[in-house]
Amino acid sequence: MRSYANMLDHLGAYFDFYVIARDTDFLSDAAYKGIQSNAWNTINEYTQIYYFSKEALNKRNLKALLDNNKIIMFTRSPIFTTQSLYVKRHIGVYGFSKAMTEKIDKNIMIETSNEIVENLEQIRWGDNGISFNYARAAGLYKGIDTQKDLDYVRTFLN
Repeated sequence: MRSYANMLDHLGAYFDFYVIARDTDFLSDAAYKGIQSNAWNTINEYTQIYYFSKEALNKRNLKALLDNNKIIMFTRSPIFTTQSLYVKRHIGVYGFSKAMTEKIDKNIMIETSNEIVENLEQIRWGDNGISFNYARAAGLYKGIDTQKDLDYVRTFLN
């Protein structure tokens, strides 16, 4: 790391540097002190570092990118941006009118390349001009992403 710091110090007068890194040391779960995870951190006038948390790098976590109270994108990929956008974990509960359900039918609305890359049908809807509103959950939820998660939830349903 020292060699990177030296390079940035010597070239800072000529370039702006944007560094992307984890927010922990290798094999550690504790985030570095004094940083903001999942955001750009200004180090000096020529260096910014984006520190990803472990959760943000987890491909199981579906994320919704929000702007002006609208969902503008869904992704499983890590998200970082220089814009002031808001990213939240997405748990995916949808409500549609009968007419909308017919419109988004897989037999009528074909897959888009964005949907195929992310493996998310919501992207097809957005690619075809359907906008999304959202509501915040209280935070007392857990995603059901694996068979183990489903088995756990079923213990409460029986």
